[in-house]
Amino acid sequence: MENLYGPFCDTEISYNERLSENDIRSYVEKDKPYECAGSYKYESHGSELFSEEKGIF
Repeated sequence: MENLYGPFCDTEISYNERLSENDIRSYVEKDKPYECAGSYKYESHGSELFSEEKGIF
């Protein structure tokens, strides 16, 4: 599995360390990510949950 994508895909995502309960509740209310992998919709408001993104997406 490690070589499945070869050199074509390299990603790193870091969660924001300071999310308050209110931030999380607000996000869930906006995006309703109940059926998403990882419970976030990165392409929508889910990107706001992260402090840093690196790599090829």
